[in-house]
Amino acid sequence: IGVLNYLVVFNDSDAMASFGRSIIFALIEVPLMIVMALVLALLLNGQYHAKGAMRTMVLIPYVCNIVAVAIAWRTMLDPGSGIVNSILGGFGLTELPQWLGDPQMALAISAVVYVYMNVSYQAVVYLAALQGVPAELYESARMDGASRWRQFWSVTFPSISPATFFLVVTSVLGSFQTYNLIATLTNGGPGGTTEVAAFHIIQLAFNFNQFSMATAQAFLLYIFLKVLTVIQFKGQKKWVNY
Repeated sequence: IGVLNYLVVFNDSDAMASFGRSIIFALIEVPLMIVMALVLALLLNGQYHAKGAMRTMVLIPYVCNIVAVAIAWRTMLDPGSGIVNSILGGFGLTELPQWLGDPQMALAISAVVYVYMNVSYQAVVYLAALQGVPAELYESARMDGASRWRQFWSVTFPSISPATFFLVVTSVLGSFQTYNLIATLTNGGPGGTTEVAAFHIIQLAFNFNQFSMATAQAFLLYIFLKVLTVIQFKGQKKWVNY
């Protein structure tokens, strides 16, 4: 039926809402992931005891099974019996959050769990980039009287900007493909508030057998990510130093 499926998608409020939730998910996840990964890498790049053991521990969430991690977080965040609310209740709080049961919090909490699961990989990439920064650049900066903050912005950040660009691009693409986490953590709830684009597409195809509609949405998602990636590659010329 030609382009009719695409016209139906654009007029489908659920489909458009799922795309919007994916954008919100990415806007929460990507900046948080980049900042946390950089901070973690800076800490791991320091001098301390048991460095190898600490780096191994940091990688544990990334190598663990996604479903197992999601179930663990869902159990901890259970509003009735979860350990998080038990701890908050121990401090005397009476208005305890519903976490994944709260329509206004569920998507943001899902993004935080996604960051927890993937930040260690990004930290390792940043760690490799940090170790590649020439020591003489820091020596020159110190001789010029640069503070540690100035050294970071004038030496460290420009030197690791290619790694930052790589991580931003892959984080954006990864956030729009999130399915396993959402399916296990919230199953799209409560009330569809965490039903992101990838989840909605798979639900249409394999739960409702609407393969044509799902294919149209998947192709539109591909076009959107293609355009977004091209924009990022154009923009990186202004801030990435090779």
